[in-house]
Amino acid sequence: MLNSSPLYGIAVPVAIFLATQAPMARGESYSPPMQARRWTLGSVPNKGRVVDGKVASPISWLNVVGVHNAEVHWYSPRGVVKDADFDPTLTDEGGAHNSREVLALSVPRRPAGTAPDEPLWVSLTTLLDPVAFDFTGVQAIEFWVNDWRDGARVRGPGLKLHVDLGLVSEDQMRAPNQLPNGRLDTEDRPPHDHVLVPREDTGIDGLRSTPEDEFSLPDGLSTPLDLVTASMSDPGGDDYAPPSTAFAEIDPRRWVRTNGTEGNRLEFSAPDEEDLDTDGILDLREDYFEYTIDLSDASQRYLVTDVFQEFAGQSVPHPVGPDNGWRRYRIPLDDSSRVEFGEPDLAWVEHLRIWVDGITLPDTIDAVSGESRPLLMLAGIEPTPDVRESIGSGVPNPFLTSTTFAYRLENPAHVRAVVIDLQAREIAVLDEAQRGPGYHSIVWDGRLSNGEQARAGVYFVRARFDGAHDRFWRVVRLK
Repeated sequence: MLNSSPLYGIAVPVAIFLATQAPMARGESYSPPMQARRWTLGSVPNKGRVVDGKVASPISWLNVVGVHNAEVHWYSPRGVVKDADFDPTLTDEGGAHNSREVLALSVPRRPAGTAPDEPLWVSLTTLLDPVAFDFTGVQAIEFWVNDWRDGARVRGPGLKLHVDLGLVSEDQMRAPNQLPNGRLDTEDRPPHDHVLVPREDTGIDGLRSTPEDEFSLPDGLSTPLDLVTASMSDPGGDDYAPPSTAFAEIDPRRWVRTNGTEGNRLEFSAPDEEDLDTDGILDLREDYFEYTIDLSDASQRYLVTDVFQEFAGQSVPHPVGPDNGWRRYRIPLDDSSRVEFGEPDLAWVEHLRIWVDGITLPDTIDAVSGESRPLLMLAGIEPTPDVRESIGSGVPNPFLTSTTFAYRLENPAHVRAVVIDLQAREIAVLDEAQRGPGYHSIVWDGRLSNGEQARAGVYFVRARFDGAHDRFWRVVRLK
């Protein structure tokens, strides 16, 4: 819970925080990975008449009258959520002040021309595995939700949080007035090598805000998109900028340009693209299970724990404030209320799409403090991950002879790092040992487990840590 009681009861930004749990194992619960860089703008979800748990004729939410897509931003503020927010009985010595890695979603304004009472929706997508992830041994998706006990903005209106698990379209919805275009948008120009060079750092649309060569127009637009980041000098609203120090860590305005894909080469060395699994194809298949949590106060489905109800008024090391709305939800993957779109298979899961509908109020700034905070927060069920930082994406990248990956541990952890190819096969083990706190490096010399040189191409280095979610680095080996 944020120690920001002056904000309680006022209008606050529409935003969501999510944090991860430990790596999934068979028979356990699962929480989504929540590093901001792991997520991209989502595609358009579907609805339709449900018969025997299936939707035979899906309807795009773009075709639903009276609802609208909204601009969305996401970011990872540090040190905002503490372990004591979930367990007020924790002592300081027992880790009460340990921070959780979180992801925030912000809706900065209503789209132009929409009525105040017309609900909005937003979505994000992450790639769970470049080929497929097997969820058949997993029992449930589980996480905490904090809505600040705000009945006027969440529990009363009844926002719904959806989790789509399976295969979803990669065709992004990048602005309320720019429909998905059905083609693969990418910075990676022919010949496609998955290597980002300066002239390619144009943004995911492949067009510069300022024309610099024969390939580029001003974002290919005559007027700015319906985005707070868009202007006549940046019509696509996709220019990157680092966090602004003018605002607090929690404030969405601090992070408003960190999702920009044009000009971010020094921060992210791989090309920005819709092609999440780097197979060269814009995947449009929609084969997924949809799970829905109604966040209204009357909804108790999937609810396991309510921190305020359990600890309010009790004498605990960290008393529960009136705005602690942390509630723990557990959704069984075989739940009878799940909805099938297409032909989903839990043994073959590539994507996870999260989306929220029923939003009526966008970000609002407190007139007294001038601050903002999220409307919603989600967190994983595990304590603070041991991995505090993963550095870079391989140095050098692309590479000829060897490349190095770095990370920092807060606490001791068992580490297993492997190289996987685009067929999800482990082709080399780089590290498997107990590592202590501090900075560590992983080196790949380009060789397979049998000592042979790996072919030129795209590979992933995956590091698994006890008590933390996987880290993925994408790397390109040259000839």
